[in-house]
Amino acid sequence: MSQERNRQHILKKSWHKLRENKTKIALLVIFFFMMVFGWVIQLGISLEKTMLSQEYYEKILDSADVEGLRNQLLKEVTRDLDDHLLWDESLIQKAFMATADKRWIREEAKNMVKKTLLALQGEKDQLHLTLDLEEQEEIFKEKLKDKTLANSPEELEVIDAGEEDLDKFIEETFSFPENVTLFSSTEEEKKREHLEKAQSWISALRLFIYTAPYLVIVLLAAMTVWITGYKGMLNLLGGSMAASGLTFMLSWQTARAWLDNNIFSLLKENSFQVVRMIWPYLDEGWLLSLTGDILNQVSLIFAGAGMLLLLVARLRVPRS
Repeated sequence: MSQERNRQHILKKSWHKLRENKTKIALLVIFFFMMVFGWVIQLGISLEKTMLSQEYYEKILDSADVEGLRNQLLKEVTRDLDDHLLWDESLIQKAFMATADKRWIREEAKNMVKKTLLALQGEKDQLHLTLDLEEQEEIFKEKLKDKTLANSPEELEVIDAGEEDLDKFIEETFSFPENVTLFSSTEEEKKREHLEKAQSWISALRLFIYTAPYLVIVLLAAMTVWITGYKGMLNLLGGSMAASGLTFMLSWQTARAWLDNNIFSLLKENSFQVVRMIWPYLDEGWLLSLTGDILNQVSLIFAGAGMLLLLVARLRVPRS
């Protein structure tokens, strides 16, 4: 009888130990999946704060080498002019720089970014990016006339040209297009397909990021409550969030060298023409640093929220 009791006691003890081990394994698996889907949530937040954020691009444009971009635009404007013109290059450059000032270039670029983001997010079916030059042409001609009268009176006297002649000469010599199309999905099939592909990809990515990870984590949290109670769930959820935030930040820091060598070349090759046009005038090191700061902020907030849950778990929480 005593041996039978001992045998039953050993079996019962073994069963409890096996059950505890299974519970630990289940909780470990739940912890792992919570941490992984935490990465997905952080990736989604980072995406909204970078690639899909107008503020992000405005910061980039504010740091861009606008002077270099203006010089490139100047070459485009003056490349077809004859060498025997009345003006030397410095006068044309001064007039152009006064016309296409940094504020105008940045505002035009920011408007294009806004239109592009609206199209990529599906709020507009088509994307048409243009530079309206009609007003800028009149400003340029007026600036050029003023600078010519102020700097080249001798040349005007030699050719016996008055102010009216100068107006006519400038009008006939300089003719800007009313607008310059940088991207139009309505005019080319390839560009329309490019836009539609980007819209579909972003829409699908957003749908996944903003539904799947949250649903999975809620389901896993409910399973944890059933296994360990509310306090155990808070401990597991808080710990997984803290681990997810810290590992997400560590992964970003580890991948920075690869990103520096690869991600920017991929972006340049697959982005819209307007992005490729201004890319040579961006500081890639500063851009990488800006992106890193945003990702680090996201991961630290996520990890901090996890730490807060761990502190809450130490308070009195009703048992299930």
